[in-house]
Parts: sequence; C-alpha cells; structure tokens
Amino acid sequence: MNLVTGEWLPVLYQSGEVKKVSLENFFRDADHIIDLAVPPHQRVALMRLLICIAQTALNGPENEDQWSACKKDIPDACLEYLTEHTEKFNLYGDNPFMQVPTLKASHNATVDKLDFGLSSGNNACLFDHAASPAGRLHDDRWIALMLVTFLNNSPGGKIGVTKWGDKSTQPGKEKGPGESEHAPCIEGSLLHSYVRRNNMLATVHVNMLTRAAIDELANIRWGRPVWELDRTDRDNAELRKSVTTYLGRLVPLSRAVLLEKGSRTFTLANGLNYPKLPECRETAGTVVERDERLAYISTSLDRHPWRELNSILSLKSNKKGGPLAFRHLQRRSTSESLDIWTGGLAVDRGKILDTGEWSFNVPADMLGNEGALGKYQGGVEHAEKAESNLLASVKEYARTMKMEKAPVSKARVHFWSWLDQHYDCLLESANDAFTSLDDKWTPLLRRAMRSAYQAACPAATPRQIQAFAIGQSRLKLPNMEKNHAQRDRKTA
Repeated sequence: MNLVTGEWLPVLYQSGEVKKVSLENFFRDADHIIDLAVPPHQRVALMRLLICIAQTALNGPENEDQWSACKKDIPDACLEYLTEHTEKFNLYGDNPFMQVPTLKASHNATVDKLDFGLSSGNNACLFDHAASPAGRLHDDRWIALMLVTFLNNSPGGKIGVTKWGDKSTQPGKEKGPGESEHAPCIEGSLLHSYVRRNNMLATVHVNMLTRAAIDELANIRWGRPVWELDRTDRDNAELRKSVTTYLGRLVPLSRAVLLEKGSRTFTLANGLNYPKLPECRETAGTVVERDERLAYISTSLDRHPWRELNSILSLKSNKKGGPLAFRHLQRRSTSESLDIWTGGLAVDRGKILDTGEWSFNVPADMLGNEGALGKYQGGVEHAEKAESNLLASVKEYARTMKMEKAPVSKARVHFWSWLDQHYDCLLESANDAFTSLDDKWTPLLRRAMRSAYQAACPAATPRQIQAFAIGQSRLKLPNMEKNHAQRDRKTA
C-alpha cells in the first residue's frame, strides 16, 4: 500500500459523508472536506502530517505576506510534491514510510500495539476482550493510520533492543529491555491547540508557520521531513539533526519500526530522542512558567481547559504563550469568532490514561489582548476562591455532623461541572471592556456554590438542617472589586 494513492485517511465531506481518502485525494478535495473524522490523538498526528506535507511542498512560506497569499497554492503544490515523492510513502518495501529498513527483524510486538485502544503491552484489556498473545491481523489502511499516530504519541518506558544497521538501538546494550522517552506529542501530557476553519484547506493553511517564525525560535531550524532522509544508519548526521528541526519534529521517528505485510507482529525498538522543554518547544502547545520552570498546559482528566484559556490565547513571547500559529490572527480587524480545538492524551509515566478534546468559540480580538486575558484570568482566580469558600462550608457542615470525612470531593466535582457548562459567561464578560465581572460572573459563582453545597450536604433531618445552616453561614463570596480594593489597601 502507498499512502499517496491508498485510501486510509478518515474525513468528513461537506455532504455529510464520512469516508477514507488517500493523501492525493485529500489535497485535491481539501476545500470540500469539513474536518477529520478521528479521535483526538489521531487528529493531532494527522494535522502534523498534513501541515508537514504542505509546508515541505511550498518550501515555506517565508513570511506573513507569503503566508497570507499561499492558501490557493497549497493543493497544486502538494499534489506535485506527492507525485514526485510517491515512492517515499510506500508502507512496505526497501524504503518503507517512517520505518527503519535496516532494522534487524525480531517481531517483538504485536501489531495491536500500534493502537492505544487495544490490549497489548501496558494497554488495559477492559474493553478489548478479543486480545490474544498472538495478536490480530489488520488491513493496511488501519496500519497506516496507526503508524502515524503511534510515532507521534508513543509513551516512554521499557522497549525491545535490536540492531539498527550494525549498531544497537540502545547504545551500550545488546539485549533488552531498553529504555525509551516519550514521543514529542505527549511530553507533559501536552494539550494541543489548533484553529479550525470551514474546510480542511483553510484549516491546514491557518495552522502553518512561516520560516521567519521558526528563525525566531531558539535551537530549532526549518529542516526536512524524516521520510526524505536516509534512515539506514542511526548515526546519519542529517537524521540526528532532524530532532531539532520544525519539519523533522512534525512527524517524528520516535520509535524504530519495521512492518511486514500480512504479519500479526512487527519489530519495535527505540528511535530518535527528541529534546524537550526548555531546549525545544512543540509549536502547537501552550507554554507557561510554573515553579520557575517552563511547562506545557497538560491534557487533564479533572480540569477543563477553559480554566487555562487565558494562557492558550496569550502570545507574550516565543518561549511562553499559546500555539505559534495563532499569531497569524493576532489583532486582525475582524469581529469573527474563532473555532479553537484543543485535545491530547493524558499520560502517567509509560501508561496512557485517557484522551480528551474540547472546542471553544473565542472572539478573534481576544488573541494576544493582555487586558482581556488578564481580566479572564482574574475571573478564573475568583472561581478558585469560590471553590475554597465552598469547601470550607462543607467542612464546617461535616464538623457539626461529626462526620469522619467531609464530602468535599462531591462538592468540588459538582461545582466545577456546573461552571464547565457556563464558562462562556466569563468569556463574554472578559472581552467586554464596559462590563464588570461582578455583573454576571460573581453572581453565577454564588449560584454554583449554593448548588454544590446543597448537593453535598443533605438537610433532611433536624440535625442535618442545623448543620446545613451553620455551614451555609460561611458560604459567602465577596465581589471581585471589593477584594481588589482590600488588596490594594494592604499593598499601600
């Protein structure tokens, strides 16, 4: 199978039809395709592949002016590039796509391992009752999609050791198990963010970067995609340098893989190690400073990313702030609402916990608007203050009832679940310079506090009613303006 001509890429057409297309047909029909029809971790991997192909085909764009004018050139440039390099996209053969042709075959992993949802290795078997030690046969379309996804999202941990050419895949070791690092897309359970447009041509275009933007980054250069490089020798200078290049990191060779057509197993070993923060940053991630060090906003199972939206939309510098592609849209004279997709994998060491995705409709003029974003952050901090006051009330209720354990978890989950459905109120208020957060946001927080308190603290018996009243007496939240005035007086 060849990824250029074979139908393996799941997409959604404007007609509502979901089908699998080849890379060739994707770029030919890109302005008629609404979206990718895949789960979050596959979306991230495919977006990186499509952007890498487009930017390689254009060899740019060089700057913002070229970026503004290049959208119409993407389909023809990509089709020409794919035609000239079709042999680079063969799934099998002498130079297989994103694999190591000189890897000594050991067949040490089942092909199931390419899919994080199937039981293999450390993957759970809770929802995969068809798993077996021998693995299962999969068609080439499935393998192509999972290979691209796996190389971007493979978690670190123990891994097999074999020969890459005449050298070990684990320097200093001839036998396994070896060690592997996280693939670039899951460093720190990285939360990825992309702008979505009304078709995939516009979506790929708006999320591309310019050469000028890459030149401003420390330790990262433009580079070439890994599929164009000689992968027969692990010590190939250009291959080793690819880990610090923009195009080389978009589709990484994080694992040394060699597939065999029609086999239930394949050879898997450690690939290239990709530098992490602060040396190199992932361009679609959001970087913040925590405990005097740089870190990514992570994909969290218990924290909705609306609480981090001020960081995602911040464009302070190349070292910190949201995705670099968002700078295309900064301070453009438009009243449009941006559709921002965020998502990724939550990972604990070498184990994948879950995957998540969220979408936001954000006013375009909030991008890089530090005044509005500061106001938004103040609203989030006020919500955290409300949570603190709520939990104090719940603990007072439990103390009065002489409970061994206060139901703080139930109150916390109810409180934030309620706000997860109403954060748009904060978004609207923060973007309106003439509206105080105390007009709508603070009253909404008080309602959320009362609702969560009532859910966690029953008041059915006389004793419960008494405890409820005592705890409720502490269920208060001052206006933000009052808090700020008190803080300013203390500072003075």
